[in-house]
Amino acid sequence: MTKGLAILLMVILHLFCRKGADVYGTPLLWVNKTTPLIYYLGFFSEICVPLYSICAGYAQYLLSERRYIERRRNLHRMWRLLCNYWIVLILFCFLGMLLPSDGSMPGSLIKFLKSIMLIHSYNGAWWFLNTYIILIMIPYRVLFCGVDKINSYLGLCFCLILQIICFFADKVAIPFGTNMTQPILAFVWKEMVNLIWLLPYFWAGAFLCKGSIIDKTYLFFEKYIGKYTKLVLCIIFFCLFAGVSAVHKAILMPTVAVIMFLLFNCWKKGNTVEKFFCS
Repeated sequence: MTKGLAILLMVILHLFCRKGADVYGTPLLWVNKTTPLIYYLGFFSEICVPLYSICAGYAQYLLSERRYIERRRNLHRMWRLLCNYWIVLILFCFLGMLLPSDGSMPGSLIKFLKSIMLIHSYNGAWWFLNTYIILIMIPYRVLFCGVDKINSYLGLCFCLILQIICFFADKVAIPFGTNMTQPILAFVWKEMVNLIWLLPYFWAGAFLCKGSIIDKTYLFFEKYIGKYTKLVLCIIFFCLFAGVSAVHKAILMPTVAVIMFLLFNCWKKGNTVEKFFCS
């Protein structure tokens, strides 16, 4: 269900995290001449990738504990994911040929074939697909080799610190890859940087699962707050949203994603809400 929230946030991010001439439509409320109020919801939605990665790490660790992860199972998951990607890609390329456009999609046959093979992307937001496939194909014994040996809370703190380090390292690593003259090396470098950037979130999900931190957080709310749990969760969320909007720093997103993961999973959701996020 949390993955459904992450996907919804991804849509909000790409629709509304825009200023000035890039704003879609005609927003009703504006903070100033260039910034619509809904921009801040879009900015907050930058937690979508961290949140999705935390979910993936949580699920992978849970399955590894129950011995449900097999290489064949992961290959099947990867194949289903690629099939969905190819369907969307072909559909949009077909629309690109039919509708008035600048001709960039599908472009040349080589460009289209590279997109099929995940070497080229028409949309920069598709970078996550490559990295996610690499992640699910890494054997869980390798991926989680250190998780079982570290205290869950210390491990979670370590992941957050590591992500902050990665945040600053990206500012050096990305330009370095861009300046590479060999396309293959540049591609490999980019994928390696993306993987390193994503791993702390993935491990954070594993530590959350290992330490049963969701259950412990829920029990804390039930014990000390009781029937006001939903109200307190809403207040925490709005304070979090206001804080992120006020500070407006992307470096906060790792911590915000973990808190949102806990808040969302501590919230008792009705059947309608569950169906919405699971559909």
